[in-house]
Amino acid sequence: MPPTDLSLRDLRSFLAVVDEGTFTDAAIALRTTQASVSRHVGALEQALGVRLLQRGGRVS
Repeated sequence: MPPTDLSLRDLRSFLAVVDEGTFTDAAIALRTTQASVSRHVGALEQALGVRLLQRGGRVS
């Protein structure tokens, strides 16, 4: 049975991170905040029950 709590905003945020390469760049592309993108991707991962993206710290 497919998850029922998926939102288009969550999917758009995920695709933006994949396309742009970082949460920050995805937020810029979507004209929102990095925290919002992270929250939406987290909600999508929660709904699907799987980790979709590997998160890492800042690279200096």
